[in-house]
Amino acid sequence: MSFLIPAQGFDSPVDAQTPDGVERRVGATVDSDNVNAERVETTARIGTVARVTAGGPAPGQIAKNYSGTFTLTGATASIPLETVTPGRTYFITDIEITVAGGAGQKLCQVLSGALQIFGAHANTTKGIEMTLETQPFAVSGAVVTLAISGAVAADVIAFNIYGYEA
Repeated sequence: MSFLIPAQGFDSPVDAQTPDGVERRVGATVDSDNVNAERVETTARIGTVARVTAGGPAPGQIAKNYSGTFTLTGATASIPLETVTPGRTYFITDIEITVAGGAGQKLCQVLSGALQIFGAHANTTKGIEMTLETQPFAVSGAVVTLAISGAVAADVIAFNIYGYEA
């Protein structure tokens, strides 16, 4: 496949070809004296990334996604998400949590048993929306739980937690 891309900072377009994951870009730059600089060709190989956020699960991975909305009836809530399959590890790749209702910070934690593997604060003006490069994980047999504290009754919490078991 070959196509032209207008390039910022270039007087001419960039020609990009991506057959079989190989990308070539060729372009002429203009320096501050408006003199054309030498044309430069670079080649970058794009490797395989074994993560749910980079596409579908890699061989041997099982996508695990949890989402829900609930209204709190007290200052704390604990929502069990899963028990990690024996012999596997659950990795969290993305977390989204929003809060509607009362004022103040809510501590949002993901627990592996009693161990906190993720923690952040959210409130009505600022939720949590993260793709995690360093992925928190829960080990084989652990109960994974979403815990919310510092809330007031009638706060509405919505969550999406994405990940995979490997």
